[in-house]
Amino acid sequence: MYIHCIYAHRDNNSGSFINFSSNNITNSAATIDSYSLYLGNGASGTTNFNSYMGIQINPILGINFNNDNTAVSTPYSGITNNLMGANISPSVRSGTALVATGLSAGAYTSGTGIIREARGLSIGLTLAGGSDSQPHNPYGIYISNSITASGGTANNAYSIYSLSTQPSYFVGNIGIGTATPTARLHLMNTVEASLKSLLPNSSVYNLGATNTVGRITSGIEMSWYSESWKLGATRGVNGDIESLVIARNDVEAMVIDANRNVGIGTNTPKEKLEVAGAIKIGTTSAASPTAGTIRFNSTTSKFEGYDGIAWVAFH
Repeated sequence: MYIHCIYAHRDNNSGSFINFSSNNITNSAATIDSYSLYLGNGASGTTNFNSYMGIQINPILGINFNNDNTAVSTPYSGITNNLMGANISPSVRSGTALVATGLSAGAYTSGTGIIREARGLSIGLTLAGGSDSQPHNPYGIYISNSITASGGTANNAYSIYSLSTQPSYFVGNIGIGTATPTARLHLMNTVEASLKSLLPNSSVYNLGATNTVGRITSGIEMSWYSESWKLGATRGVNGDIESLVIARNDVEAMVIDANRNVGIGTNTPKEKLEVAGAIKIGTTSAASPTAGTIRFNSTTSKFEGYDGIAWVAFH
């Protein structure tokens, strides 16, 4: 059974609503379809349409209307806090709604119809114009910070939730934590901004930045369960980049500092290369290497240096 407060149907041949009724019906059937407003379009024949709509809403601010909906000449010049084309807010006062949808939109073919480009929701001209001393901000889609979930065994709130496996396409820059992105993907946060890839086998790949002095503040992290490797830059007290670091489990394994000194096993190298621990030098078969090259001659068991002419054993 169908319950309609207002039902209207338009036939494309006449271009006007041909059925309009108001019903106040109660029924104890287990399943009914109830509509506060139902608008249906019927298209047949070979008529060509430039624009074919079930409903069109154009709120106009700036013209006063009389009770008979005729415009009068006095313009409206006040301030309206919120001008809406449509406000759709389903409310459940009792009972249970398995799914409550504020706006459901789709486009599909039926029968032998053809759609060359289907748009579930299309947002056209959105212009914050005029001239005054205040900022003008047009938003194609605006989501307020009032999306909440409560009272369930699990409460999960999402601003945008997509189950589609199809790709998404964006022409402009995308900002997360910033309203002025300067790159195709711009992450910004006062404490931490990161791009994380988490696999089901507990491996994590992070690309991002933190704001901690003396620690890796921007770089790449690769982790597996409790083990991790990081490659990034550390932040100094003044906010400058202090050094380039390779760390395992947050312990520096190799450092290149601001003076381009390299430290292995130490994060404060005093020379171009400082190793905190033993080093092993192999051999080379090059007849004329670069002067200053050091090798371990496995035949003579001697350390040797090349002086530009010959290999010279260390004494």
